[in-house]
Amino acid sequence: MSAANRAALIKKIHRTLKAAYPKFQLPIKDRPLAEHILYACCFENSTSDQASEAFGKLQTLYIEWNEIRVSSTKELAEVMDCLTDPADAAHRIRRTLHNLYESFYDYDIDFLTKENLGKAQKTIKSFQGKAKKMLDFVVDYVTQNGLGGHCIPLNPEAYEILLILDIITKNERRFKKVPGLERAISKNKGAEFGALMHAFSVDFAANPYDAKLHELLLKINPKCKDNLPIGPVDEPETYESSEENESTKKSKDPAEKKVATKAKSKPTTKKKSTTKKRPAADKNTPTKPTKKKATTKTRKPKTTAKKKTTAKKKTSKKKSK
Repeated sequence: MSAANRAALIKKIHRTLKAAYPKFQLPIKDRPLAEHILYACCFENSTSDQASEAFGKLQTLYIEWNEIRVSSTKELAEVMDCLTDPADAAHRIRRTLHNLYESFYDYDIDFLTKENLGKAQKTIKSFQGKAKKMLDFVVDYVTQNGLGGHCIPLNPEAYEILLILDIITKNERRFKKVPGLERAISKNKGAEFGALMHAFSVDFAANPYDAKLHELLLKINPKCKDNLPIGPVDEPETYESSEENESTKKSKDPAEKKVATKAKSKPTTKKKSTTKKRPAADKNTPTKPTKKKATTKTRKPKTTAKKKTTAKKKTSKKKSK
């Protein structure tokens, strides 16, 4: 993209967002330099209201910055739970205070405003340590609002928006560079453009598939339609898929019933086998011999009775003789 077309799109962003966000809030410039740094740590991925609330809690719940420095990241995140990402913000604040105190043993660093801009920016970068992801936004915010330089702070989602609008390339997004941004937006409008862009980027991060946000992007650059993020599956499609699942379940029901009937038939075969085995076990039981003894006992009296009768007959015959 040519420099003229890029500058025209950047200016169009300013006009479009100013109409879409009429109640945007400009950053507060009347703060000590250390407070600008700590506020930027809260403000990076959150709205201005959320950042102001979290920063106010830190100032009221803690006596001094040194108490915050020795607090745990988990404790600070619980205090700043109103932010979009309180854990990252707490980590940035704690790391900044630690490196700042190790460098100067004091939190009053307003003397940096009297030094060269490049030197002051380098010093502020050192407060962030090895965290390269969050360097640019904090440094650019402090440069714009604390050091009096012309710089526009952009968070990662703002670079994503500029990529969708074809204003920057993927390589430029990787190195966080927007060619011609400071030339297209003058210094007296830099704070306004930064506040509008930040409000839009926070909304985009919350829901990149919002139709209203897509309308704003297409209003800025109608040719970026193919670059818009594709949302999840629509509700009608999910409803159809649920109907398909129900139909498949219904088709599977007869098979399940067959399996159930087979499973029921198996126990009956087991019962038959048990009934066949039981008579074989009954043959060896001592109940039948007892029955035989009983029969023999009943038969013996009969035989004895017959013998007695025959004996009586014989005796009677002998007497008759």
